[in-house]
Amino acid sequence: TLACGGQVFETHKLILSVCSPYFRTLLNSRPDKHPIVYLKDVNPKHLEQLLSYMYRGEINVLQDDLGPLIETARGLQIKLSETCVTTAAPLAAALARPRPLEC
Repeated sequence: TLACGGQVFETHKLILSVCSPYFRTLLNSRPDKHPIVYLKDVNPKHLEQLLSYMYRGEINVLQDDLGPLIETARGLQIKLSETCVTTAAPLAAALARPRPLEC
């Protein structure tokens, strides 16, 4: 279970672990069978989009949301594929911009 911004998202540890080294390390270090992970400074809308991406392999993103979504993905170590994200702006250009992240 992931929680952020007052919202709760039921997830599968296997999906999170396969899609993100951050979650793999975090979840493997916890003996809890059903942990609740609170994600500080993560927008629930972006987390919902990233979870959709992890489960379905594709998402549609508004151009204005692309930059913040990529920052959140980088912070959670989720690699986005250009062919799986549909937006009005090219994903390659947004991914090429270096952005410092804090987790």
